[in-house]
Amino acid sequence: MSTPRYYLSAAGGVCRHWDSPSICFALNAIQLAGTAHYAVMIAFCSCYRYYVIAGSHHGEPKRMNILFILFAIHLPTLIVYANFAFSPLLEGPEMEQVMNESHPEYDISMHSDQEMLLVTRYGLSVRLALYWLEGLIIPVVIVVIIGAIRINRILASIDHMSANSKRRHTQILKGILWQATLPGLYAIGLIVYVATKRKLINTDGIEYITIMIGSLITVLGPIFTLYFTLPYRNELKRYAISFNPVSYLACSGFYQVGFTKETCRMYRAPSCPRKHQLRC
Repeated sequence: MSTPRYYLSAAGGVCRHWDSPSICFALNAIQLAGTAHYAVMIAFCSCYRYYVIAGSHHGEPKRMNILFILFAIHLPTLIVYANFAFSPLLEGPEMEQVMNESHPEYDISMHSDQEMLLVTRYGLSVRLALYWLEGLIIPVVIVVIIGAIRINRILASIDHMSANSKRRHTQILKGILWQATLPGLYAIGLIVYVATKRKLINTDGIEYITIMIGSLITVLGPIFTLYFTLPYRNELKRYAISFNPVSYLACSGFYQVGFTKETCRMYRAPSCPRKHQLRC
């Protein structure tokens, strides 16, 4: 929805009921800051693993040094999006005039019950916040790829490390690489926006695509961490294999009538409280 002169966004859900555009805009800034922090952390994780493996003779870095480095690399992002969060918003007739000029097809009164418009001028703080996020993605991917290549070469040349340990390091690197590519999903929003402007496709709710992609990235990040970290993945597999829905129902007390005596004995859950076990 944004124009060359104004940054336009729409807030829905619980935020709309607060009737406070400044709070909704601040939450939008927090989401963008979280995505930027996420990209920075992925690059830091790749560099940290390279330092630990390549400089193993130096030992692990001190905790205070790590905290200082994290503070230093996150401080610029914090400043950028804190400044963005306090950008002045247009309200009332001024906001309506901007919407009528840029999006005359948008009926403000009809959508007022569904979403809250957030409009601000494209000042330095707004441009810097948007370009900051876009500018981080490609360098982060480059850092992670270079780090992964160099770490794999080091692992291949190390003789004193077991094959299992090498496999764990390789899997973690794959997870970091996959997570580094997640912000690239925002390209989908850009493609849809360009296609809509050129009338190649006609879709409603295009303003929500960025929020949906941000939510998807938030979900996929931890999933990749659990999958590519072998101890976590093995534990989840063990739990999935050992999970017994009938036994779970017995433990939960939601067992049903109609079980035969043989089925009841087979799925008795001895570790459950006696009052929650299937009654045979």
